[in-house]
Amino acid sequence: MKEQETINRHEPTQGKSHDCPACQRAFIVPSGWQATPCPLCQQALLQVSSNTMDSAPIELIVPPALDAQTLSMRLSQFTKGSAFPYPDFKAENLGKRLVLVYWPVWLTDADLDGEWDAVFAYDYQVVSSREKMGNAGWSSQDVIKTRIKEEPRKGFLKRHYDNVLSPALHTHEQRLSQLGTVDLMTAHSWQAINTAQSLVQKETLHPHELEDGVKNQMANLASVDCRKASGAQHPRSFTFYGEYKNMNWTKGIVPMFTTYYVDDKGTRYPIAINGQSGTVYGHRMASTKKAWLFTGILLALAIILTLVFYFAKADYFLCASVALVLAFAPIIYAAIWNNKERVKPPLA
Repeated sequence: MKEQETINRHEPTQGKSHDCPACQRAFIVPSGWQATPCPLCQQALLQVSSNTMDSAPIELIVPPALDAQTLSMRLSQFTKGSAFPYPDFKAENLGKRLVLVYWPVWLTDADLDGEWDAVFAYDYQVVSSREKMGNAGWSSQDVIKTRIKEEPRKGFLKRHYDNVLSPALHTHEQRLSQLGTVDLMTAHSWQAINTAQSLVQKETLHPHELEDGVKNQMANLASVDCRKASGAQHPRSFTFYGEYKNMNWTKGIVPMFTTYYVDDKGTRYPIAINGQSGTVYGHRMASTKKAWLFTGILLALAIILTLVFYFAKADYFLCASVALVLAFAPIIYAAIWNNKERVKPPLA
């Protein structure tokens, strides 16, 4: 089925499509929002999109499960222990800039109609005897062992499958690795949740790119159903010969919160929070300006200590050397910390 036939409704969101000129992501922005920075890269303002292509309808929405107190606690834990944090890197500042962003996954419905051919394996028990010598002499003892027998099976299948999940973003797996999973069992009908104060990220993967993978998922579901119907315990092989009818593509959207902090030069660093679990991801960069300040203070103290030992005519060489080396510890530690943070991938 062609994509234009499977997606035949406009995005059910009261807003306009906006693009980020820096990271090329696209969002549905609520009407009335002005000069909205990109919530995921924070490098540019979103601009009204020139792409008028229809988007798939939203069917299900996973609402955020974090209240204000939990969000504040998660942000406090994230900022705690950071090396030489920027003055702006505070939980209260991050909390003031929170934006709710939903990101999409595909949900596919279809009817499977055709034949299947499989090899399933069945457990069966074999009873044997074992002789054992005891106080009363030899005795026979039954031993039951479970073995597996493979058998071919064939049949017909008429089955409907709802909401088979597949990614709607190229960065889907990377985002899951950064923020953790979201439980789709808590999803509600899209109309039941107000999204007027949130952004919805638009899909970058489209049905024609995913159709074969979704059909394989449905065939796997059919394999499980046929195995259970056959009373088998183990799958060996399964092939479906038939049609995938009435394939319908809709979207589910899942929540995350985004925010940012600013360094000494005004550069913004985005932070994201899983809207269900509260997992926080982002770069916690150290302020080299603050590290140099600490280094300067320690260096001044080291020089004073060196002069004291010198005028006291004490053996000051070793103490002075140690003090001078330790004075540079803050800037060295900040450099090591930042190198570690830069290795982290950017927010997916």
